[in-house]
Amino acid sequence: MVRRHWFVLARPLIFFFIALVFPTIFLSFVLPLFPVLAAPSFEPVLYFFLTLYFMGLFLFLFIFWVNYYLDVWIVTTQRLIDIEQKSLFSREIAEMRLSRIENVTVDIHGFIQTMLGFGDVVVETAGVSRFIIKDAPRFYEVKNALLRHQQFDQRMRQDQQNGAATEPEKKI
Repeated sequence: MVRRHWFVLARPLIFFFIALVFPTIFLSFVLPLFPVLAAPSFEPVLYFFLTLYFMGLFLFLFIFWVNYYLDVWIVTTQRLIDIEQKSLFSREIAEMRLSRIENVTVDIHGFIQTMLGFGDVVVETAGVSRFIIKDAPRFYEVKNALLRHQQFDQRMRQDQQNGAATEPEKKI
């Protein structure tokens, strides 16, 4: 089972913490310029909009976490299953038989991916089909597991075909 690398969460988390601190900085500059906003009669309205802001911010974080957590690639002994969470209530599930795999490529882009050890694994078949496992940690292990299971699956199929061809016919 493979999920995206934890570093994928870094950019949204940085945005989240900056946006979390933003109201404090903004209000510290705006309240002295507009003393009407600090009036007791305006305080409930200010709290209401701050609450809406923080709820929206936590909703953004929740949706991003759900998309991250539910994007999963599962490598079994016979199939590669891609479960891709598109949005909060939208999911796409695709699968590919390992015997159909023609090529497995690993793409590493940049210094950060090289140092932290994550990259894209591209799985291609003879047809048009192409699976991309984006930002996979331990990408060499994933690639090797795919190829190992593919070879095992091919050997099993050959053994079944050879066994069926050499098996004597039974007379009734």
